Amino acid sequence: MGYRTSQSRSTPEKWRASQKWFYQWAISCQAILVIIDLFMPLSIGVNAVILIVYLLIMSFFIEHHLREMRS
Repeated sequence: MGYRTSQSRSTPEKWRASQKWFYQWAISCQAILVIIDLFMPLSIGVNAVILIVYLLIMSFFIEHHLREMRS
């Protein structure tokens, strides 16, 4: 479960870091979507598109940070 890529599973240090970043950013995104939906309800499709785009951006940044970490 969680953020699983070959890069994130390469060392225990990278695994812990990737899980921490993934869950922090995923919870933040969901909280923002809930707040937006309270004031301006969005359709399920719009919410899904926002989540997919957010996951792609988040994955890019996590992978970038993992590559910068020492192996």
